[in-house]
Amino acid sequence: MKQHQRTPLSLCIAAGLVALAAPAGSWAQSSTPVAPPVETLETVVVTAQKRPQKLQEIPVAVSVVTAQDIENRGISGFAELLGLIPNTTIDQNTSAQPTITIRGITSSTNNIGMESGVGVVIDDVFLGRPSAFSTQLIDIERVEVLRGSQGTLFGKNTTGGLINIVTSKPSRQFAAAADLTGGSYGLRQARAYVTGGVGDEMAAKLSFTSKRRDGWVENRNPAGPDLMSEDFDGVRGQLQGKAAGLSWLLSADHGRDRAVDNYYDVREGGLSAFDANGNDRSIATNGGDQFGRTIKGASLKLETQSQGINWVSITAQRGVDWYGRNDQDYTDQAILVLSRKEKQSQFSQELRASGQSGRLNWLAGLYYFRQKQDGVDRMVLDELTPVLFGLPYMPGFQEAADTIVHLDTRSSAAFGSGSYALSETVELNTGLRYTSERKRMNYRQELQQQVGLIGALAAEVAPFDGARKDAQWSGDIGLAFKHGKQLNSYLKMTRGFKAGGFDTTQATSADPGDLSFDPETVQATELGFKSILAGGRLRLNGAAFHMDYKNKQEQFFNGVSQRVSNAARARISGAELDLTARPDAALQVGLSLGYQDATYKDYLANAGKRLVDSSRLTASLSGQYEHSVGGGWGWMIRGDIQYRSKSYQQPDNDERYTQPGHSLVNLSTGLRSDDGRYALLLWAKNLGNKTYRTSTYSVDAFQTMYQAVNAPRMVGLELRVSL
Repeated sequence: MKQHQRTPLSLCIAAGLVALAAPAGSWAQSSTPVAPPVETLETVVVTAQKRPQKLQEIPVAVSVVTAQDIENRGISGFAELLGLIPNTTIDQNTSAQPTITIRGITSSTNNIGMESGVGVVIDDVFLGRPSAFSTQLIDIERVEVLRGSQGTLFGKNTTGGLINIVTSKPSRQFAAAADLTGGSYGLRQARAYVTGGVGDEMAAKLSFTSKRRDGWVENRNPAGPDLMSEDFDGVRGQLQGKAAGLSWLLSADHGRDRAVDNYYDVREGGLSAFDANGNDRSIATNGGDQFGRTIKGASLKLETQSQGINWVSITAQRGVDWYGRNDQDYTDQAILVLSRKEKQSQFSQELRASGQSGRLNWLAGLYYFRQKQDGVDRMVLDELTPVLFGLPYMPGFQEAADTIVHLDTRSSAAFGSGSYALSETVELNTGLRYTSERKRMNYRQELQQQVGLIGALAAEVAPFDGARKDAQWSGDIGLAFKHGKQLNSYLKMTRGFKAGGFDTTQATSADPGDLSFDPETVQATELGFKSILAGGRLRLNGAAFHMDYKNKQEQFFNGVSQRVSNAARARISGAELDLTARPDAALQVGLSLGYQDATYKDYLANAGKRLVDSSRLTASLSGQYEHSVGGGWGWMIRGDIQYRSKSYQQPDNDERYTQPGHSLVNLSTGLRSDDGRYALLLWAKNLGNKTYRTSTYSVDAFQTMYQAVNAPRMVGLELRVSL
């Protein structure tokens, strides 16, 4: 490993010990003086159903990560958020393709023609592609994780659940904050925001983040970069105002990645002789690894009220442009290079009206979404490839296959939901959505050949067009029960769907067919409860669920490329428990448990096998202790333990392609002044320096298996200043 890439652990520990020797007080996030801590839990308000509601009253399985949670854990990236949420996992071997799994349904889409089963929404704007949202967090107020199908208010592509990200909004009162972080592998990060009034009726806010980290996978080739690095700059601007009864919020953001963050290590097989190092985080490539991504977007939200009806309009334009290139044989020999270029743009318009009439709360809306995508996948066989096929070495040899795709999607929907109080203790909740979607695809594949070796992996495909139209009903119906001021329960049934699409990866036949696959549908039943116990010091929520899938879209690796097909039937049953307790003013503990039995019921020869990326058990335990020792300062220490059982990465549950069960320990400790102006936080992630396999695949042509592992222990020190 290049020595300049590490920030010595001893420096961070020494700085932390100096900080801990200072006077202490209570820990909080506000820049205003800190109020004395209370023993009851904070009331959490969410907008998971597109209107403010208390977490304990909403009949939905939802978990919330607040801004204070993010700060106290030293979180800066999206991948760190989900470890404490039951039946929810995330794997991220590349920023452009995070794999989020909720209740056995994954967002993994190594294919621009396949939609994600987990939706992501930022400030009421749905993102069409997983690659289209920033994996670095910029000034976040909270993140809401909704588990289970959200087919009424959010529509298609939320069969597994939804990540609802809410950013922090402008204030007319002047405020500013900044933080600096240094840590392992050359981590250096700066974040800041400033907000205040503009004129008589407006407020503005500007937020930015800049993050650099050297790669934690050593490239033994001096000419090549270390891998799994980070290089991100992002900015968001917001302008908020009100005039003549109309409230508006104009937002715009821009982010840029330049990291090299995709790697695999030779595990066994034909190319193992070229990687005799044996270190899971050390490889040798022959250079050229690249990753670049630009994300940008703007939205305008308008709100007004007329005759007791609340009207909302959200207009948004977003896009992502990214390019990745990898030495895909992961050796220092010139064998195989894969690259992908994707450009996506989307426009969306949502109109909503809501109100209350007697016992009825209602919401109705219209939604339109237009997305354009252009993608080029390029496979290059390099100089040494002929030798692997038993031919003489050919200096300058190179053959390539380019898969070129254009997709155009138009989707429109009408939806409505309502809750009706049947009595003081029983409420009927129901909703319905109709979605109509058209997709058009243009596909072609071009080969550049010398002796025809590329023909073993891809075929020349003449340009052709494909089209499909899908129309689906989705919705929910349920009952909510109030058993007292602090205990609620609910029963609901939902129907959701994920849109159909096209398999746009490399074709091995000159006549690949229409490449389309059908929508998947899910019918689910959920029974849950939410309670506040021990005089407000204990929050205990739980749910049990059962889901039946038809035509479940499944992605699998066939030894050459990722393919997509429909699994006729699949079934998932499970349960969740989420507990938060504050035994006294200084101590808060949390426990989450998630269990699921996710199996294919009818899918080729895979009936009875576990679904891809679905761990049977997830669990977490956290504890946070705050202590005021006078002198205007406070001390905080927090620990998190996360566990995830084994998961399979292929539908046939081949034991060679698994992520083993594993646990991680994260720790943070720090100081904050009682007036909220200064804070110092020392954190360690993967404190025990555990190593486990995160992903495995094989290339049949090389008879070689590859694996990637998790990040090693990371330590960092943050300094924060608020005005």
